[in-house]
Amino acid sequence: MIVFFYYIDYNYNGLLDYDEVLGGFLSLGNASIEKKIKIAFGLYDRDNNGYLDFHELVIFLRSFIRISQGKRPKGLTTKQLNEFEVEIDLLTKSLAESVFKEIDLDGNN
Repeated sequence: MIVFFYYIDYNYNGLLDYDEVLGGFLSLGNASIEKKIKIAFGLYDRDNNGYLDFHELVIFLRSFIRISQGKRPKGLTTKQLNEFEVEIDLLTKSLAESVFKEIDLDGNN
């Protein structure tokens, strides 16, 4: 997974922005759905234990929401951008809590 991360980190800053993630997944065009999911899962399974814990799921969902919305809105004040980020955080935590209630059958998070 680390190789894939550095492969799509086009500006070599150790962070992936929207364009880099999108470009990375587009580069997997001919890969099977299973392969794409495995790569995506590996990016968010930070402790490499084969599971996504609550915090890893929040990070995954936050990324998914941002990708589905496109880039952050432009032309906003710093205060508005901060409010936008707070809304994204609240949404992702709420969504992660709902997901865990539904799928964490053994209750181990």
